[in-house]
Amino acid sequence: NMRYATIILLAAVAAANAWPPWAPETEFGLYHHARRDATGKQKIRHELHRTVLEYSPRKTADETSELVEALVRKGGVFFLGGRLFAPRDFATNLMKEHGSAVMLASAARLNVDLPNAAWHLDTSSTGYNSKGEHGVYVPCNESLPATRIAKKLGYEGCGILVPNPYFGTRAGRKQMGWLANWKKIEASVMEMSTKTPVAARIPRAFWRGKCRHDERRRLEDETEARRRAHAVDGCVEDSHELGKRARLLGAALTVARRDLFDVKCEADYFDPPKDPSKHFACVRDPLARAELEDAAKKCLNHEKYVTDKHFFDMQEYAKYKYVLNLPGGTQGSYSRNLNHLWSTGAAVLLWDASFVEWYYPALASGATHVAINRSTGIATMERLEANPAEFSKLVAGAKAIAELHTCPHCLASHWKDVFEAMRERFGYEAVLDDPKRLLPVVERAGACDKYPECAVSFGDDSSNPKISRGVDLCAWLRGKK
Repeated sequence: NMRYATIILLAAVAAANAWPPWAPETEFGLYHHARRDATGKQKIRHELHRTVLEYSPRKTADETSELVEALVRKGGVFFLGGRLFAPRDFATNLMKEHGSAVMLASAARLNVDLPNAAWHLDTSSTGYNSKGEHGVYVPCNESLPATRIAKKLGYEGCGILVPNPYFGTRAGRKQMGWLANWKKIEASVMEMSTKTPVAARIPRAFWRGKCRHDERRRLEDETEARRRAHAVDGCVEDSHELGKRARLLGAALTVARRDLFDVKCEADYFDPPKDPSKHFACVRDPLARAELEDAAKKCLNHEKYVTDKHFFDMQEYAKYKYVLNLPGGTQGSYSRNLNHLWSTGAAVLLWDASFVEWYYPALASGATHVAINRSTGIATMERLEANPAEFSKLVAGAKAIAELHTCPHCLASHWKDVFEAMRERFGYEAVLDDPKRLLPVVERAGACDKYPECAVSFGDDSSNPKISRGVDLCAWLRGKK
């Protein structure tokens, strides 16, 4: 009948106008099919609890004590009474462990009270647990609760997702995890975004970063064991290259359409493969290999269009209508660049990839961002430029992510949600909340003098947080402050 035909027609029009599916969103739907209509915060909590439930529950105090002792022996960390206790070599350098310690200490300064918890703090971005035989990463089946800052292959990866520790820093590492500084950075980016109306913005997709490409390691550079186990047609493919390849493909979009893309590499870090046919010989998909070879040749032949010597501060991103996030150059997983993009007042474009961070369940293609690749990038930009309503929807969606999920208090609150979920699953209150019960567990593991407090001190706004070794765990459990 006419009504049925109209419904079919409207559905077809909607499908034609829909944005292409985004891999993480599709995967989330497979895990949480009945919860697709939940709010962003609800979706994040659904995924959090799903990952915590992947670990076996501890139903008695003795089982919890066994878990805690195992964590001590494996170098886990403790958050007790608002203090972080960790192995002696933890957070001694300005690395991601340092930033994580600062972020946890920052939570209390935002009036977010974190309950006691114990876990393995893994700052990797792969979602893998350990290196398998011959140095090849393999998915894990872990028994000890672990947090991770990203999962390279999607939600199927191991661990409980928590915020990456780069919130708080502009370029260096000394301010990593400092949520008070992140508040200032986010406010300054938002202020610039309000001062730059859409009509005054540059109508191109903007990105800046490093573009370094290691030559493919041929068999003569590999050990005999690795050669025998992983050689395919004389090649060993390295998944670390995925981010570098995405950056090369993104820069090639600038060569193709400089009116739509301003994707450029930092001039001092522009090192495309000089012999593309050799460099990408290990890429098994012939179409993907041809695309990479073509992109490399175009970037080499048009270097002046894809390099830039100017360093862009975060506020300068607000000059553009569109901001692009490309995968990280180290692992091909998350990129810290995305942290501040939601605050720029621009439409956010994500490179089409499978990696996820803790707040990704709240993202929706066509509402908070649009995913692109080299094949779809130009058509996507043309569509957005021709449809102001779709562009405005993306801007509003990105702003909501900044306000509801990446704000300083939001980051601290997610850590609290993680701790509370672990406490419920592992019965931590029976052991971690009782110093008399926890002390013999730590003593039995021989860790009394191996677990000092990571004491974070905050000075005034002009000085960076500092970490020093405080009281040992057993001494603190005995009442020493």
